[in-house]
Amino acid sequence: AGRWSEWVERPAPGLQHVLQITTKFVLAHPDYLATLAPLMFPKFPVNPHWTRSALVTDMLKRTIRNVLDGCFLEGAGGVGSESEGLSSLVSAVIANDHEDLLHSNSSLASAISRAARVSSETVDSMCTALLKLKSTTLSSFVTASMLRSMCGPSRQELCL
Repeated sequence: AGRWSEWVERPAPGLQHVLQITTKFVLAHPDYLATLAPLMFPKFPVNPHWTRSALVTDMLKRTIRNVLDGCFLEGAGGVGSESEGLSSLVSAVIANDHEDLLHSNSSLASAISRAARVSSETVDSMCTALLKLKSTTLSSFVTASMLRSMCGPSRQELCL
C-alpha cells in the first residue's frame, strides 16, 4: 500500500469536446451511431487499483443523455437508423460495463415515448436491447407513461 497503490482515471484533455462533436455527428447521421457507440463508450481496463472518476462518469452520462434527447425528434430523418443505432448503443453500454450510465436515465424513457409515435417496430427493436439490462436498471427508468406509449409484447416483456 504505497503511494502508487490507487489510480483514479481522469478525463483526457479534449475528451468532452470529442464526445460533443461525435454526438452532434451521430444525431445528424444516425446510420453511424451503431458504429460509433462502442467507441464513444469503450470498455475500460479492469484493474483492482483503478477507479473511474466522477468526472468521467458525469461526462459519459451527459453524452448518453444528449444522444437520447436528440433521437426521434420531429423532422429528423433516418428513423430506422436511429432505432438500430440506439439498440447498438444499449448493447455497447452493457458489453463495456457502463450499465450504470443508464440507471435512472429519464432520457431513455423519453426516447422510447418519441419512438412509439414513429412505429411499433422501432419500439420493439429498442425494447429488445433494453431487456438485456439488469432488472434494477430497467426498473429505474420505466414509468407508467412510457408503458402507456407501448403496445403489445414490448410492454408485457418490460413489465415482467
